[in-house]
Amino acid sequence: MSIGQGHRLVAVHHGSCRMTGSRVKPVQAEEARRLIGEDGSLACQLCRPDTELGML
Repeated sequence: MSIGQGHRLVAVHHGSCRMTGSRVKPVQAEEARRLIGEDGSLACQLCRPDTELGML
């Protein structure tokens, strides 16, 4: 989540991604698929949650 008002979603990460910080909100796999499906650029380029979720 971004900083500031509104806490906009910045990226979707795999649970073990080292790029996650303190502003992380866990979601179920279906929610992650929906978010990545709406905007493919939300998938972290390091941990590739879209691959882990079977989307590629």
